[in-house]
This record gives sequence, C-alpha cells and structure tokens, in this order.
Amino acid sequence: MIRVLYVGSGLCSARNLASELPKYLLEKGVELDVVVPHTQGIDEGTGRLAERLVLCKAQLDGEERAVAVLEGRSVDRIRTFYLDDECLRAPLSLVGEDGARACAVYAQAVCDWIMKSPVAYDIVHCEGLETALIPTLIRRKYSDNPRMSSVHSLVFVPGIEDKGLIDLSWVGRLGLPGDLSTSEGMEFYGRMSILKGAYLHADAVCFANDDIKRRIENNRGKDIGMEGVLFNRLDRLHTIGLGLNVDVFNPETDRAIEANFSASDISGKARCRAALTKKYRLAKDRPVVTFIGDLNGDSGIDLVNDILDDLMDRRVNLVIVGTGVESYRNAVESWKQEFRGNIAWIEDKPCGEALRRILSASDILLLPRKFECACRLHAMAMRYGCVVVARTQGTVAHDIVRVKDIEHVNADATGFSCSKYDSDAFFDAAMDALDLIETPAWAKICENAMRKIVSLSETANDCRKIYDALNPAP
Repeated sequence: MIRVLYVGSGLCSARNLASELPKYLLEKGVELDVVVPHTQGIDEGTGRLAERLVLCKAQLDGEERAVAVLEGRSVDRIRTFYLDDECLRAPLSLVGEDGARACAVYAQAVCDWIMKSPVAYDIVHCEGLETALIPTLIRRKYSDNPRMSSVHSLVFVPGIEDKGLIDLSWVGRLGLPGDLSTSEGMEFYGRMSILKGAYLHADAVCFANDDIKRRIENNRGKDIGMEGVLFNRLDRLHTIGLGLNVDVFNPETDRAIEANFSASDISGKARCRAALTKKYRLAKDRPVVTFIGDLNGDSGIDLVNDILDDLMDRRVNLVIVGTGVESYRNAVESWKQEFRGNIAWIEDKPCGEALRRILSASDILLLPRKFECACRLHAMAMRYGCVVVARTQGTVAHDIVRVKDIEHVNADATGFSCSKYDSDAFFDAAMDALDLIETPAWAKICENAMRKIVSLSETANDCRKIYDALNPAP
C-alpha cells in the first residue's frame, strides 16, 4: 500500500485541500499522514494537541532552530501533525523576508520529519507554491539520507505565472549547493525561483488543468522563458482537478445559509441576500457584488478600485471581504465612508459556514487576481449561484465558460472573464455581467455554474493515478 505524507500550507477549506482531500485519498486505498504549519487558531476545535518528543530541525544562515511537532487526534486513521515555530504562526507566504523565512523553516522541518518519522513515506505530496521548496531540499540538501533517496515528491502548483521569487541569497542561507545560484539552477532574472526548483527536482509537477501542459507541449523548442526547463520533463507534468466536498457545499441542504435553493429553483437566494444586506445595513433590493481576498497588490483589489465608481453608478451593494496591507485597508475604509450604505467591509478570512453564507447571499464574485491561486473560491461561488467575474488563469480558466456575447448568450456559459490583468478588460467583463443580471439569461448562467462541479472524489482519483505512476506496485 502506498504511504503518503500530505504537506499542506494550511487547513482553511477555502484556500487549501489539506483539511478535506486526505479522507478521500484514504477511500482510494492510500495510507497517509498530514502535516501543516501550526498557524494561529488552526487547532481550534481539535482538542488538545500532544507534543511529540522529537524536534524537527531547520537551518538558516548557519544556525539551527528547533521546530516542535504537535499531533492532533487521529480521524479515520489519518494522523495530523502541526509544526510549531514562532515564524509559522501567520499563514504561509512567499512575500517579503518574513514570508520567505517561514517557508524555508517549514520546508526544512518537513524534510527532517520525513527522515525521523516512525514510518517511511513513499511519496511526499506538496500542496501549493509555499511548500514547493521541499523537492529541492530532498534532492540537493538531504540526498544522502536513505529515506530521501527512496521517497518521491509531487508538487501541486496552481499555474506558471507566480514564479515564487525570493532573494538569491537564500540559496546560501539554506545551505544549498552554489550551482543553484546560476541560470542552470534556480536563478531567474537575478532572484531565486521556488517554482523553477520544483520543475528541476520534483518527480511530478501538477497543475489544476490540462491547458498549461498543452501550452508547454505546443511551444516545445521555442523560447518561452522558465517553462523551457520542462521541455525535457513533459512526462513529469500532470493534472489534478480541484474539487469540492459536494455534500458540504450544497445549497439545497446547507443549514448554515438563510434559505435553501437549487440550480432549478434559485428563488431562495433572495432571502440569503436580504439577510446579508440587513446585517451590514446595506441598501435593500440591490444586487450584491463581492470581493474576497487578501488586501494586497496581488489580489487584484487595485482593479476593483479602478472600476469602483462605475460599480456604484450601477446601483449595487459591494461587499469587501479580507484583511491585509495597511494602505489597502485604509483605502477600503475610505470607500466604505464615501459610499455609506452601499459598501460593507468584512475584515476577516472566512472559512466554512461563514464563507458559505456570504456566497449564498452574493450575486457576483469579483476575482481579478494577478497570479493563479490554488484555492477553490470560484468553484464554491459557482456552487452557490454566485456568478464569477474573473481573470482567466489556472483552474479558473478551466471551470469558467465565458459569456461571449451578451446579446446572444452561449448556452453553456457559466461566468465572465478577461485574460489580461487590465482595468479596461476587467471593467468590460464586470459591466457585461451587470448588463445581464436582470435578464432571463442570468438564471441560465447561474444554473450552468451551479451544475459545473468537480468533486473531491474526482480529485482523489487524479492523485491516486499519479501516485501509482510514481510508485508502481512490484
């Protein structure tokens, strides 16, 4: 039986698969443990965590630091380990010095756990770019360890735009060989690319849709930048569809939302909308347009700012959900004051029931991200009849069938999109959505979106196929 260490970047169901996918993998005959960083509040509701005697070590700038290993109660034979260090308390990120340090400490601590664990793992499944340093460490720093020489690594990344760039000095600070500082290694335009390291050292690199692999195959031999590294590694590229727990994310039975509704009868959504507008003292009987994301330069909140006046002219209520950089927080607060009664700011990173309540009450979700994201927020929105207006990339490009002509809406349309990170392009997509929101075509778009669902069972099937290819039965 294949034994997998599933390395999560967190346990928020909106942003990560680590909280849900493992039980579906178990059903596919996979034995696995889960490891996640011990971020603030991550263990709420799990009961007391046991501190294991073993400490995992990480080395930065020639100095060792000890990372505690906490263990939660096993559920369905799945053990979850929490790696605890001061720098891991905030959500993992590759932004800035603190973010790079957290990812570096976490990756090394995971590697040390692989070497010290009571059980040997066949495959290390790394979820997200924040964990994608692990294959490089396995192959270039810890390769002498017998455990590391036999383990296979899989990295899931949402796409190819975010290169995971940190300062090139991290090659030395991590104790990695000097050749990784060159263009033949992890250097990319004078910086160190975590993504390039995964391309070079992971046994499998997985994307959220087939389009990326197809694009690389079609450009074989051409100068397309870093992705040229993959021309001779096409057999390592795979697809893992991002699915949902269709039993939990089900507006027909969800007890957390104000009223239930279905793809064939969406009338209950009006009660959900009314409850949200009343709670946040917004104008009655207006469409709700929602933005959910970090308030920073990568989330696309700048594009929302660029079209803010136009949105307000269309008589909508705008709900901003997220926390982040102070300058962006100040901007959102000023929006709220300027358009009092039409803009609400939910200063939170909602998961679970809170997130489902917001989506059930929203008519449109704005997703103008600068980079691909492995979260399933767009799919959750679609499931709850919230039509997505997005920049098409990664799994979003796979799941959203764009409305091509608002005068003659295509029968399979599920949302609105633009390909460029551009204010004018995003404006056009958002205004097209608002032009249709009061028309009969809108109900069909909502229905299509609600029915276009990939389940977590399908995601687990994709994973199992890759595991079997990496570790074939004797």
